[in-house]
Amino acid sequence: MTTSSSTRTDLARAWVESPLQMVSALEASAAGLLGPSVDVVYRTGITPLAELAARLGTIALPAGTTVTPESTRSLWRHGQVRAVGDAFSGAVQARGLLGVRRPLVVLDDGLATLHLLRLLTAADGRYLVRARAHPGLARRTLASAARSRLLSLADAGLLTVFTALPVPDGLADAFRATGGRLVGHSFAWSASLREPELHGAGVVVVGSAMASDGLVDPDAYAAWVHEIADACHDEVVYIPHRRETPAITAAVADRDSIRVERGPWPVEVSLRCLAPGSVVHCLPSTPLLTLRSLLADAGVELVGSPVPDSWWTPHASARFRASVRSIAGHA
Repeated sequence: MTTSSSTRTDLARAWVESPLQMVSALEASAAGLLGPSVDVVYRTGITPLAELAARLGTIALPAGTTVTPESTRSLWRHGQVRAVGDAFSGAVQARGLLGVRRPLVVLDDGLATLHLLRLLTAADGRYLVRARAHPGLARRTLASAARSRLLSLADAGLLTVFTALPVPDGLADAFRATGGRLVGHSFAWSASLREPELHGAGVVVVGSAMASDGLVDPDAYAAWVHEIADACHDEVVYIPHRRETPAITAAVADRDSIRVERGPWPVEVSLRCLAPGSVVHCLPSTPLLTLRSLLADAGVELVGSPVPDSWWTPHASARFRASVRSIAGHA
């Protein structure tokens, strides 16, 4: 059920800005990590979030949990948040990490979660900014203060990172050494929903944002999907990334054998419905890490394709390319 925000002091509020963050907040609530009363507050103006919130309005949420839309400007009028999905957000760093020191949960945000853990534990981490960001002085100053704040919370035993990603042992140990708590999950609440369904999907391609972000050649990316479709005799279901541009989707799905499926759920939820023997293809990205065990338990094969050197554009830094290779090797 969707309700309005409350000013109750016993209400834990979780601020989310993507479908994965929203589902992670619900998983954290179901796991009892946020207390008995939780309001998952999602940022207005983001279509995938509004669509997922509408779908959530038709199912039973974890006990004591509500879902509420709020603008970034008005969010902090109701006091501090207890959980955040994007620790790199300027709004979160400027307002959400201030005030009285209270327990804070950082929700899953895909590969950004691993990036956050690396920055918090690195001797030269200095400030919390996204992997490809080039911040100015003012932004670096804020991001440095945010890192200090999170490390202070960790040292006091008040910081928890909640993730479904496999965290390398060395990184996990280094984070715990700061005093931080690392809690893993496997989308247990989502698995109980028995939905959604991808009717007749035997071969699925999970889209990547790298083409839309200008990091890989869009024609090469489309050709990769076409090659998968040409190699199988079944219809291929293509799930675009939520940031994918219409032009790239049109280039990918330019043949009858490719069916585009857009749903409000993150793929970690939507692909649970696949029948045993199905095959899922993806590039090195968050799903390649989060889906491995989820799909194996369901008898679904996950195929990760490396990114050839010829695909990269000048916008992809050497550091980013190395991180993609690392994901492929880890998975």
